[in-house]
Amino acid sequence: MRKTVKLIGAVLLCALFLAALSLSALANSAVTTYGGIDGISPIVIDGNTPLCVEKELLTFDIETFPESWYRYPEQGADYGSSVTAEYTVYNPTDSDQTARLLFPFGAAPTYMETETVGEVLKNEKYGIELFGERVEGTVRHTYAPFLGYDDFNIEKELSKLSDDYIDDGFFSPSLTVAKYTYEVKEAKFGFDDLAEVTFNINDKSGDRMYFLPDHSRYFTNDDGSAELGAWVDELGQEIELFILGDPLADPLKWQFYLGEKKTGGRLELISTEKTTFEEFALMEWSENSGISRVDMFNAVVAEAKDSAASYEQNIISIGSYVYGLDDYSLLQWYDYRITVPAGERVVNSVCAPIFPLIDEGYTPPIYEYTYLLSPAESWKEFGELEIVINTPHYLALKSSVAFSKTDGGYTAKLSGLPDKELTFILSSSPDPESPTSFFEDLFSADNLLIALPIIGVVGMLIGGIVIVIVAKSRNKEGKNK
Repeated sequence: MRKTVKLIGAVLLCALFLAALSLSALANSAVTTYGGIDGISPIVIDGNTPLCVEKELLTFDIETFPESWYRYPEQGADYGSSVTAEYTVYNPTDSDQTARLLFPFGAAPTYMETETVGEVLKNEKYGIELFGERVEGTVRHTYAPFLGYDDFNIEKELSKLSDDYIDDGFFSPSLTVAKYTYEVKEAKFGFDDLAEVTFNINDKSGDRMYFLPDHSRYFTNDDGSAELGAWVDELGQEIELFILGDPLADPLKWQFYLGEKKTGGRLELISTEKTTFEEFALMEWSENSGISRVDMFNAVVAEAKDSAASYEQNIISIGSYVYGLDDYSLLQWYDYRITVPAGERVVNSVCAPIFPLIDEGYTPPIYEYTYLLSPAESWKEFGELEIVINTPHYLALKSSVAFSKTDGGYTAKLSGLPDKELTFILSSSPDPESPTSFFEDLFSADNLLIALPIIGVVGMLIGGIVIVIVAKSRNKEGKNK
């Protein structure tokens, strides 16, 4: 009987553990954090400029908080949170001085699509001004796919911006690009499993790159070669494969799959076309796209280089070819110049939307704003910095500088640039509660309501097991008697 009790106890412990795991999964399955986009000071790129910033007024206007997801692009028209950087620039020399500045803006946070950000930027308050008069800077573009997830690296992003085509030694404008079009002649299809064909690539020469626009998956073999696959939906389907660089001496081998099992099938090469990498990179570009030819070409080069680093067999991905330009991950820059007469001052201001990181793990949620001040070190000298936050909300948890409360929000005054980038957190409460612990989540009212059916099923299973064990134990005791 003692063995029976121990067994029942073990079953109960296991059941409770499984129930706890189920509750934990329920409690932690929801996404609670959404990446924002750092605000960034204008960058002087002329090198050793003699111009000095006597003072900067940095104003954040944050009336409302963003949603955790913007389903429709037109919702962007209602987004109003912005940051305005107003500089008083002084020329201490006895000759006129012109500086070229770059001001990055317009990247998409994780809770907005690129098209939605486009609607945000239609607000007329965004742009550049000198003495209150609007300055029309040139809008430049660079490839920047993960700014909502990664920290902004100024050197890395600036390296993608060039006034000419970037030639890295491989992706030159004259590079040969061959497009091979295959037709599916034979294939096996299943009810549950998807059909697929893979191309075997075993090429680490560095003489060519491979691009399969509609690729389904990528995996490596034991011999170090790679399989680059495409889904097969029907006979007669056409599959495009691009090879950049030197032509192949022998055609690539292919293999058909149904699910994970190899099957028979046949591809037929129906056409081969050749072009240059310049024509290939600009295939989706048009004069009406709002992007210059140079920026489009360089964005494709940057994406190709980034994607090639993710694969072992010189395989690349080009999102503009697959998805078009509407959803292409591009960072925009205002590229403009200011001229300051000898011994005089000008007031330059730039205004852009500001997108915070959202953390809904807190109650109520918190919104963390980041503004990179370090690019302002590109001026010869930098004087006073005043920061104003116009908001009805509360500063919460932490900030990188000490703020004072005002009637309209918060303010801080510094004698120069701080050692750290500017960060502050706002919330609708001055003391948001931190994310709950495992057991608090586990036994919250909402989760218990969800989990009661699970507990009921587990209880019924335990009851059945106990009845069977007790019955067997009694039968055994009766036989022994």
